[in-house]
Amino acid sequence: MSDKPSRLYQFRVFIRGISPAIWRRILLYENHTLADLHHTLQIAFDWSDEFMHQFLIRGRSYSIWHTLGTNTDKEASEVSLSSLCLHKHERFLYEYNFFVWWQVEIRLEAQLPFNNRHSYPYCQGGKRAGPPENCGGPREYIHLRDDVYHPVFVFDRVRELLEDTDDDETLHDRIHNEFPDLWYWANAPQFDCKACNMRLKQYTDGDDSWRGLMI
Repeated sequence: MSDKPSRLYQFRVFIRGISPAIWRRILLYENHTLADLHHTLQIAFDWSDEFMHQFLIRGRSYSIWHTLGTNTDKEASEVSLSSLCLHKHERFLYEYNFFVWWQVEIRLEAQLPFNNRHSYPYCQGGKRAGPPENCGGPREYIHLRDDVYHPVFVFDRVRELLEDTDDDETLHDRIHNEFPDLWYWANAPQFDCKACNMRLKQYTDGDDSWRGLMI
C-alpha cells in the first residue's frame, strides 16, 4: 500500500446455502486491494487457495490471474477497495472452487475512521469453522454434517465397530477409514478467531507461513 489510508471498511461475509450461517466480520483498509480481500477470505474460511475464484461486482468480474487463465475483467491486485466506491450495505459476491461453486456474500457494513488498534486485515468475529473446500458444496456439506457425521450416527457406528473387533489398533484404523474427517466435524461448530488473526498478521507481515491451515 502506497498511500496512508484514512478509512477502514467493515464487511460481514457469509457462505450462501448453509444454515446456521458460517460468517465472519472482517476489516480492511480502504487502499487494500481485492487481492487482499481474496486472501483474507481464504484465511477466514481456512481454505487453501488451490482453486479458481472471482469477485462479481456490478456485473464485472475480478480475480488474481492464475497460470490456468481466467475470463476475469480485471486483475484483483490492481483494484483498491476505495476505487470501487461501495455504498453502505452494498453487497457483492466472491465465488471459489468452480467445481463445487462456493458463493460468499459480502456486505459493506460500515466505513470507519482510520485507527492502528490492530494490524489489518483483521477478523473481528465469526461463527463456525469454514467448510472443507472440496467437500462437494453447500448441499453435500449439510448432508455430511447432519447425516454422515451426526454425533448420534457416529456413536452408533463406533459402537458397532467396537462390538466387531477385539484389537484397539484395528478399531482405530477402522474408525479412521470410515470417518476420515471426524476431527474436523467434531470441531465444526467452533471458529478460532485468534488463530485466524494470527494468520492474517503473518499475511500482513509477508510471512508465507500464513498459508498453513488452522485445522
